[in-house]
Amino acid sequence: MTPRQVYISCLRAVQHKRPVLIIGGPGIGKTSLAKKLAKQLSMQLFITTPAINDPTDYKGLGMASKDGSHATFLPFGQMYELLNATVPTLWFIDDLGQATNSVQATLMPWILERCSGEHRLPDCVTIIAASNGREHKANVNGILEPVKSRFHKIIKMEPCYSEWRQDFAIPNKMPVDIISFLDFQGRKQNSLFNNFVPTSDMTNSPIPRTWANAGDLINDYLESESDESEYDDSTSVLFNDVVGSIGLTAASELWSFRATHKSLVGTIDDIIDDPRNAFIPTDINAQFAVINSLARRANDENLDSIFQYAVRLNENIQPELPVSMLNDIFLLKPDLTQHYAFTKIMTSKEFGQAFMGKM
Repeated sequence: MTPRQVYISCLRAVQHKRPVLIIGGPGIGKTSLAKKLAKQLSMQLFITTPAINDPTDYKGLGMASKDGSHATFLPFGQMYELLNATVPTLWFIDDLGQATNSVQATLMPWILERCSGEHRLPDCVTIIAASNGREHKANVNGILEPVKSRFHKIIKMEPCYSEWRQDFAIPNKMPVDIISFLDFQGRKQNSLFNNFVPTSDMTNSPIPRTWANAGDLINDYLESESDESEYDDSTSVLFNDVVGSIGLTAASELWSFRATHKSLVGTIDDIIDDPRNAFIPTDINAQFAVINSLARRANDENLDSIFQYAVRLNENIQPELPVSMLNDIFLLKPDLTQHYAFTKIMTSKEFGQAFMGKM
């Protein structure tokens, strides 16, 4: 689901007090969605992070009764506030999958029965939880089966650039160059908008959260400087700061785009939608921007369109560039060699010989 669809799904769940689990990659807006939901419904919001909690944080601290006849569990901090809530309240359990099994187990009765021991959640409290998937290498070992089944539904959230652009980037005054660059990459599909690559290296990937961070850095600079000389220099402090936000590849492409965007009179979407009539850039840097973006965007649905555009490129620019683009496509995505358009490329008069090593 896109973030807007997830929002609608969660809105319905909150209205019926149904617990929901949202699964999605790092930095795509799960926590922001909970904040937006709470604000929209005028609910107070409690965010707990079981990954840094102990079982006692949810079960309570065992204490002897005054008469010494039995023991009871006294709730801690946020649990005490949740148990005593009197107004509509959203309890957002973040990064659930990173919690230990023992902590997850203490949450089970709260999610389903809404109680633990002698303590019960008020009817005004609704639970939504979120977690990364195991594939994101975010120290997620999984979620216990009885914990998963206690949610009324588990929904997967996928980032959507067009929604992020309208709902976040423009209202929050993201730099026009970032919006233009991501627009060029494509509003329908945009691999550079959310290209999370799990790694042990101390680098960031371009994801919605890090693009927002990069936008903040650029805006801070533009607000404090009288000119944009540092913004034009790929060795500047600003450039290296942005590299620290979104990674070297994305930052380099952003800087290159800024230098060439005047000659880019269309977008990658325009090319894919109408390959026979779409613009062909005349500037060599703009040409590289186009073929690199197309190579990254290629998939089962648009490969034939890219081939049609490559034929036009072959007639209008250095033929080595469209050949390089097509080779990159099949190097990056070998499964596309099974696509019918691959046969057309291999047998075409423009590119057939290139794939046999004769060009």
